Amino acid sequence: MRLEKLKIAGFKSFVDPTTLPLPGNLVGVVGPNGCGKSNVIDAVRWVMGESSARHLRGETMADVIFNGSSTRKPASQASVELVFDNSSGRAGGEYARYQQIAIRRQVARDGQSSYFLNGTRCRRKDITDLFLGTGLGARSYAIIEQGTISRLIEAKPEEMREIIEEAAGISKYKERRHETEQRMRHTRENLERLADLREELGRQLGHLQRQARKAEKFIALRDEERRLKLELLGLRWRALERQLDRLKAELTDSEERFRRLTGEEHACETQLEGLNRLRGVAQEKLDVQQGRFYELGAEISRLDQFIRHTQKSRAELVQERERVEAELRKVESDRDDDRLRLEAVRAEAAELKGKLASLEQEVAEAVSVRQAAEAKLKTCREGWEALAGDRHRLEGQAALQRSRLQQLREHGQQLGGRRQRLLQQQSELEKALAALDVQAHRLEVAGIEAEREETVGAVEALAREAERQRDRLRFARERLNPARAGLHAVQGKVASLETLQRHAMGRDRSAAAAVLEAWQLSAADRLGEKIEVAPGWENAVETVLGAHLEAVCVDSLAPYLANLQAQEPAEFLALCEYRQGPVAEGTGGPRLLDYIRAPLALEGLLAGIYCASDPAEAAERARSLQPHESVVTPGGFRIGKGWVLAQKPDAGHAGALARERELRECRRRVEELEAQCRILEREASEAEVELERLESEGREARKKADELSAGLSLARSELAAAEARSEQWRHRLDQLSHELNELADQELELAEKRAEAEEALQTAERDSLRLQDVAAQRKGEWLALEEAFAAAEAAEKSLHEEVRALRSRAAMLESNAALTAAHLQRLEQQHGQTADRLAAIVQRLAESQTPLEDERSRLDALTEERGVLEAEMARQRRRLSELEADVRRVAGERQRAEHELAALRESIGQMKLAWQTAEVRRQGIEEQFAELGAAPAAVVAGLPEDAEESAWQASVIRLGEEIERLGPVNLTAMQEYQEQEARQRYLEEQDRDLTESLATLEQAIEKIDRECRARFKETFEKINAGFQRMFPKLFGGGKAALELTENNLLSAGVSVMAQPPGKRNSSIHLLSGGEKALTAAALVFAIFELNPAPFCLLDEVDAPLDDANVGRFSQLVKEMSEKVQFLFITHNKATMEIAQYLAGVTMREPGVSRIVTVDIDAAVELASV
Repeated sequence: MRLEKLKIAGFKSFVDPTTLPLPGNLVGVVGPNGCGKSNVIDAVRWVMGESSARHLRGETMADVIFNGSSTRKPASQASVELVFDNSSGRAGGEYARYQQIAIRRQVARDGQSSYFLNGTRCRRKDITDLFLGTGLGARSYAIIEQGTISRLIEAKPEEMREIIEEAAGISKYKERRHETEQRMRHTRENLERLADLREELGRQLGHLQRQARKAEKFIALRDEERRLKLELLGLRWRALERQLDRLKAELTDSEERFRRLTGEEHACETQLEGLNRLRGVAQEKLDVQQGRFYELGAEISRLDQFIRHTQKSRAELVQERERVEAELRKVESDRDDDRLRLEAVRAEAAELKGKLASLEQEVAEAVSVRQAAEAKLKTCREGWEALAGDRHRLEGQAALQRSRLQQLREHGQQLGGRRQRLLQQQSELEKALAALDVQAHRLEVAGIEAEREETVGAVEALAREAERQRDRLRFARERLNPARAGLHAVQGKVASLETLQRHAMGRDRSAAAAVLEAWQLSAADRLGEKIEVAPGWENAVETVLGAHLEAVCVDSLAPYLANLQAQEPAEFLALCEYRQGPVAEGTGGPRLLDYIRAPLALEGLLAGIYCASDPAEAAERARSLQPHESVVTPGGFRIGKGWVLAQKPDAGHAGALARERELRECRRRVEELEAQCRILEREASEAEVELERLESEGREARKKADELSAGLSLARSELAAAEARSEQWRHRLDQLSHELNELADQELELAEKRAEAEEALQTAERDSLRLQDVAAQRKGEWLALEEAFAAAEAAEKSLHEEVRALRSRAAMLESNAALTAAHLQRLEQQHGQTADRLAAIVQRLAESQTPLEDERSRLDALTEERGVLEAEMARQRRRLSELEADVRRVAGERQRAEHELAALRESIGQMKLAWQTAEVRRQGIEEQFAELGAAPAAVVAGLPEDAEESAWQASVIRLGEEIERLGPVNLTAMQEYQEQEARQRYLEEQDRDLTESLATLEQAIEKIDRECRARFKETFEKINAGFQRMFPKLFGGGKAALELTENNLLSAGVSVMAQPPGKRNSSIHLLSGGEKALTAAALVFAIFELNPAPFCLLDEVDAPLDDANVGRFSQLVKEMSEKVQFLFITHNKATMEIAQYLAGVTMREPGVSRIVTVDIDAAVELASV
């Protein structure tokens, strides 16, 4: 099994779908730090089932999903797929027949992973089981991450043992042992539960036997209890009759007193209404006076507030007048100051205008001088720059021609060497092409393909037939399970019905059973088991026949009559003869005998019994009956000449006939289901045998097809390689001929270019010498013009500064003048506004003086009126208090009458309730008498006058206690006993099966332990030998070994001992980092030598090694690559050199990794061209 390719999408930095092909056994992954190389190792570990985010350098499983970058959005899910070539059939189990195996894992943001095996969804356990024993896994020794190789040999002895076990293929045995131990634990738990169930069943069986013995005593006590309860009801009925008479007399007296108190209450209510009217009139008058009083108070308060407000306003106006007068005087002072300041600013601005005009004339003259000097300097500079440019151009041309000549010479030498190599390659390819035989490979492939197609056809035919047999087996089992379940259910029902019928037919009566046993009639049928009744008439037949349903069916009564006379009479024993001839037809209407089919002589039992559909029809027909005749209805109502009987069948025989019909139907159903189960079991057995044969033939055919597929793959590979080499060599010969011709043309063209370059070089050197002299002369002129231009520019700058200062001062003066004029205008406006406000304040003071005197006079008049009204209100309140006292007195008298009425009403209600309760209880007792078919008067008549209810109640309680002491009585105890006994037998069988299964599982564990010991010992010795051989090879000497920590091969740990050349260290931890890495590499390669994993991943394992050790390490990897496929990440050039295929990981876009692949052999061949 070989790794073909790795597909990554959305995993860490690999956001885009990326495929890493792995065509060879030495594939190197290179790239700068931080570009995502180690993410390739993480992807392989993750897809193989790693469940710890910490081992993937994350915190949660969602961290493996690309989380976005500066230019990319986060991905919604991550997916990694490994594709294996399984043409060798190394994969175990059902996957051995697949040519290619693909495992894929994907995870979404919720952290839930999904696994797929060849495109089919599967479990994580399926992935790990696939690689058990191959050395592969999420944490196997075949995946060595960055910085962890040294920790391999520093592992604990128990961890090192796990590595040895994986190499020995013991891991799958340990998994099976673990599963076996779980099954053993479950089996022991089942045995414990079975023991508990069996113990419980034993107790239940004894309990059921005791219940049967209690049944007879229970029936006797129940009948006695029924009689006493009936007499107790009679006593209670007599007591209730007497109580009703007493309550009726008391109720009449209470109702007369109630009517008298009601009249007194009505008189009080009339007097109370008159007093309430007078109180209402007085209250209305008082309300009117109080409203006027409140109005006067409000008006007085308003006038008082108005007078205070007016006085306060006048004081505020006086203060405002004084403030405005002061403000007016300040405005007049500020206005005079601003007028003087404005005149001074305007005079200074006129003086500055004259100075500014003269300076601007001087600036214009300085600008003219500076512009003239600048023009001369510019002309001189342009001439100098043109001259310098020509000189630099000529020097560049000369250098270019010199470089071109050197390149042409080197190119000529390369063309000569290339001609020699091409001629040599042409000769070698012609010889190899002549020796290559492609046709032989084609014939071999065609033969293998024909045989494989025939074998594959046979495999598919066997698979189809096996699938058809599986469908047949599954269909048979699907039908068999419900049929068995239905059979068990019906059998259980039959057992229950048989138990009930056995009791109903009296087969469990011990006295009668002894007699029948003596007469050899124990197995004889009963009458109830041999008759068939028309639907709806079962109750009628059960009512008429009653206990005769238990009659034993015999051919003749004669042999048993003498025995019956000689023996003691049994508790119940009846015999019935089989009928010898046909039943005589009836003449008096439908008979009950006409609704019965039975081979028995029932005429004597059912003679003269006719049928009617309802009691009315039965009463009509009874008028014409003879004294020995009667009529019965389907419900069991029976009427005869002068008598009527309405009763239900006794509890022991109720439903016996319907149960017998149901029992016959269930027995028929059992026979049908048993036949159906036998047919289905036979079909399932035949399908299993045929399926086993087809699967065996299919395995053999698949094995042959796999062998042919492997041979075909190898032959096709050889054919493809031969054809590719042939085509490649022919194409290369054509290329060589074309390249040799092109080479001759290039050499002629090269000679011409060399002559042209030498001539151009001489011309450029002459022109460059001439321009050097002219440039020295121009340099002096340029310096003089620069000095003149600098002086003119300084003078112009000084004049510009003076002009700017004068202009700034003038602008400031103009701004000050404008501001002062605006301020002066605002002061004028403020002066006018202040004068207007002062005049308004004086006018308001004059107007507020007159209204104040009028309001004071009105306030005095209203105060006097309020005093008179307050005295009148006091007199009215006294009158109202007197009326309220009268109302309270009359209300108290009415309340007293109401209380007496309420108490009397409650007493009458309680008496009525007691009377109704007694009446209801009497009616209830009479209904109970009716249900029991007795009359209370008749029962009471038989009781003594001094009979007390408590004595009868004590007797009923005593009988109830006796019945309770009996405990629960189960009339169907035998049925339950048989069911529990059958269940006990079934549990005993289960116990035996589980015990045997436990012994089998213990044997399986012993076998697994033996196999594990043998394999571990053999593997440990071979790995130890390989480790002892690999270590000196990598170190150039020294010694190393593996040691067991104890003698028990099933639990012993494994420790590592290593001593490099010249060292005698006592512990592996004393080695340097490089020594630990080499020691771990020696151990890993020793394991691979014994059990090579399909591939090995190495992440910068060579990082701690020096150049010499890297060389030895690389050489060992190259040797091991003949058996193992290596995918290694490295920064070391020496390690890169052994790679057959290089994959470069880049990160041109920030945060996004991409892969660039190079085939080293093809690159070397292309470079040699």
